[in-house]
Amino acid sequence: MTGLHQALRLPDWVCMASMPVAQAAEHLLAAVGDEALAWRQATLAMSPGRRAEFVAGRVCAWRALQEAGAKRVGAKKAGATDQGPVLPVDQRLPVWPAGWLGSISHSGAWAVAAVASAARCQALGLDLQDLIAPQTVVDVQPLVATERELARMAAHLDRGHALTLLFSAKEALYKALYPRLRRFQDFDAAELTAMRASRAEVTLTLTRDWDDAEWRAGQALSVRYAWVADGVLTACCVAARGAGA
Repeated sequence: MTGLHQALRLPDWVCMASMPVAQAAEHLLAAVGDEALAWRQATLAMSPGRRAEFVAGRVCAWRALQEAGAKRVGAKKAGATDQGPVLPVDQRLPVWPAGWLGSISHSGAWAVAAVASAARCQALGLDLQDLIAPQTVVDVQPLVATERELARMAAHLDRGHALTLLFSAKEALYKALYPRLRRFQDFDAAELTAMRASRAEVTLTLTRDWDDAEWRAGQALSVRYAWVADGVLTACCVAARGAGA
């Protein structure tokens, strides 16, 4: 996958990386010393498929961090090393280096990650979603979308593509806010209220309070999208106050 940053029209202070999940095994074979040990410890209980997705996602995350100029996770002094791309985990979430936000996603074939400085960004969520199969659209729709939401997309997309985009956009929003709020939300906690196909952008409006201070019902957030091979990639990027879009 190339050109994702440009396709999503993300700010220049967001850095991205992607790689085929199939390359994970090659990366594990190349790891040596402390890094190899860290990978083994992190993936010991995982199935081969889950291990490949995990490794590919973490490698993407570290490549994006390197491009952004982040220091190695946990480095204590110049020249010190640590787990490298094997980011620590807290409650199943990757622990990003101090001062950084990030998001990781993967489909069956690809992994992708995005990172940004916390000084520029207050929330960042990324979701890569395979196209929902026609035979499962009817089963998935009641869980994800209302007829009113799909009607707003009908002029631009067939139902399968619309449902896939809506599913992914709501996932991206959730992945942007959950690390901050640590509150689970259902798909009906946000509603698609606008779609601008010419800008590859949708607006999701919170239908309930997600916290007691900032993320309240009625707040609208933009989610950008890009169609990729066999699916869609969505990004919810909320700039820090004064950082610009």
